[in-house]
Amino acid sequence: MQVEVYTGGLLETNAYYLPEAAVLIDAPQGIVQVVKDRQWKVDWLFFTHGHFDHNWDGAQVQRLTQCRVGYHRADESMFLEPDLWKRFGIEEKFETLKADHYWQEGEKINAGQYEFSVLHVPGHSPGSVCFYEPKNQVLFGGDVLFRGGVGRWDLPGGSQEILLSGIREKLLSLPDEVKVFPGHGPETTIGYERVTNMYLQ
Repeated sequence: MQVEVYTGGLLETNAYYLPEAAVLIDAPQGIVQVVKDRQWKVDWLFFTHGHFDHNWDGAQVQRLTQCRVGYHRADESMFLEPDLWKRFGIEEKFETLKADHYWQEGEKINAGQYEFSVLHVPGHSPGSVCFYEPKNQVLFGGDVLFRGGVGRWDLPGGSQEILLSGIREKLLSLPDEVKVFPGHGPETTIGYERVTNMYLQ
């Protein structure tokens, strides 16, 4: 699987472009210019969750590429209320972005030669999801699981208990070899996190 990585914005947020599937996963600040400059073909914009740093350029990417947009319904208010983040000291006014499709636990999404399974793992946000591609043993994990860490749970709708339970039940049940592409920081594997991640011991 060919994966192109972009990291940008205030919180150094990762986005992933899969050229063979014309899929972009998340849309942090600055990525719309990359899509223009590199002439990326985007048929699908997959959102792992609705936090502003992952959705910053979402509406611009959709307008530029006319791609389909998918996110979980539980995070919909984060995409449709442009002033939501002012309550948390973020003065940027974000454009609204409607979904063409709402992710559901366990559904299969076909894109190009890939079939992604949607894993709903709330706790970081109510609508946090991961995308698992079993043929290539790859997981796009958003802000659920990091190298040596897990997503924060102190934002609205967050829960440490729900997050850790979801990781153990849905992610640690995957093979050790599965490569994890997180929403922040370097990639890791399920096996490495199973053994070393202090939050999961």
